[in-house]
Amino acid sequence: MILLRTTETPKFNRADVEARFPGYTVFGSRQGWFYPIEETKCVLMSVGFKSLVDDVRQHMKVNEVEVPANLTDTIQFWWCDNIDSENCGEPVPAHVADIYTLAMRFLRTVRDWLAQGGQRVPQDEAERRAAICATCPFNQAETWCSGCFMKAVLGRVLASFNGWTTGRDAELKSCRVCGCKLSVKVHIPAEAMEYKGLEWPDHCWMNPPKSGQSPPSIPEDE
Repeated sequence: MILLRTTETPKFNRADVEARFPGYTVFGSRQGWFYPIEETKCVLMSVGFKSLVDDVRQHMKVNEVEVPANLTDTIQFWWCDNIDSENCGEPVPAHVADIYTLAMRFLRTVRDWLAQGGQRVPQDEAERRAAICATCPFNQAETWCSGCFMKAVLGRVLASFNGWTTGRDAELKSCRVCGCKLSVKVHIPAEAMEYKGLEWPDHCWMNPPKSGQSPPSIPEDE
């Protein structure tokens, strides 16, 4: 697991860290993020996560300790395993690392489409899409949400879609491929949503039908 947020300084002070690591020397800030280097028996502290990574890398180089190629991930994995697993989650696939930007782009696209008089797809099409999304492994909780800000933005925008519902809304979360709120997305014509560089699973209704084929259908167990 990796840290879901690194912009907030954790409430650990030097006394807390010294108690956790007897026999180690603590360097750096008086509070914040920390990471132990076993080879030198030192713990580095910093008020910023990025600065902690930089300090640890520099400390390892100076002391001729091998620096992991993925030092940022190494420190995050250690923190989640040993300090604070509640604020950790599964890594986001590389192609959706900027899921916040993707989600905001979707909301702007929908806003502009509505402003131009856009109409939602027929209800039976929305129901078909919702059934596919409800059983999709990429239909996952919004762990990408950056604190309450994103939730507040979503709440205000989604309020304008009152009445846009399907029988599967309770099962729809967010798409981990594109970041879209699925209970809204299933009502929007595919041609109104522009995506570049994303790969949809074979069963996704976002895939354009191949010549002579019907659109992806509801899974058989539905």
